[in-house]
Amino acid sequence: LETQVFHRFPPSTRAVGFKIFYYHAHEPAWEPAWTYLRAHKEIHVIHIRRRNILETHLSRKRAILSDQWVKTSRHDPDAPLPPIPLDYEECLADFVQTRAWETEYDRLFADHPKIEVVYEDLAADYRAEIARVQAFLGVAPEPVAPQTFKQSSRPLSRSIANYAELKARFQGTPWAEFFTE
Repeated sequence: LETQVFHRFPPSTRAVGFKIFYYHAHEPAWEPAWTYLRAHKEIHVIHIRRRNILETHLSRKRAILSDQWVKTSRHDPDAPLPPIPLDYEECLADFVQTRAWETEYDRLFADHPKIEVVYEDLAADYRAEIARVQAFLGVAPEPVAPQTFKQSSRPLSRSIANYAELKARFQGTPWAEFFTE
């Protein structure tokens, strides 16, 4: 991390960083990355999360199917993928695991300067959320254009083949809020 991310930069560079997912870098060879990050309490943490974990689960499933993990253009020339079925047990396990990770990593980085960014808020008002992040980092406000985009803007009900079935099965659970269509 010290040679690839946190090395010397020109004085005009006020902040640097990288994205790491909860489940990244847990192999023995990479575990020191988490130790380093936790130990360096001066590192600012931007915790990006989603209100609707179903969107995250669907996005990951789509990425696996298409082998497209990052979308760098707002417009996609290819036809959208057809709706895909999602497994109830996989969804449930993913919802529970994601909330557990959110809690765990909030605890692990509780002593760091930290800001929470909700993905849905970022998508709805990008400029305001980026201004909030820039203020948190102590950098001068500057217009920043997004470099990646959502894989799909289709509603969940049109993206998940068995949406109605899943909605019915999750009714009355803490996860029902993910099925608002």
